[in-house]
Amino acid sequence: MKRTTRWIGHGIALTLLALFTMGAYASCEVDTPGVSVGYHVDVDPVHLHATSGDLSIDYSLGGWGCGKANVVEVSYVLLDRGAILAEDHGLTCNTLSSLIFPTLPWGSYQLEVRGYDSHGQLIYLFNGSIVHDALDTRVRVELSPY
Repeated sequence: MKRTTRWIGHGIALTLLALFTMGAYASCEVDTPGVSVGYHVDVDPVHLHATSGDLSIDYSLGGWGCGKANVVEVSYVLLDRGAILAEDHGLTCNTLSSLIFPTLPWGSYQLEVRGYDSHGQLIYLFNGSIVHDALDTRVRVELSPY
């Protein structure tokens, strides 16, 4: 009886630990190997943040939050000389705060970020090149109304 009670107690403790850990930070794998999308529920949705090793890309919707900008969904494509390195579509704008590219080497890349309204219409767009050539490269881009 004592042994069973002890095992039940350990099981409850591990379950609670797992639940609290998941609540603090949730992430999901994207189709591209080595790329994940993470989000925190209490993050201001105006700024989305992408990190790749030492590369950081901050982008915003003209200074508006997702609701004010009427953006419901976000997609991105990261290209290297025309080859797609990473992409994801249908990301919920008001919960997304970071895109993580942990294995991206230094170099010049093309980044396209699109914002869609509730009807699936493209309403915000950024399409430009970024250069990752130093430790702690930081880039800020602004999505423009489309």
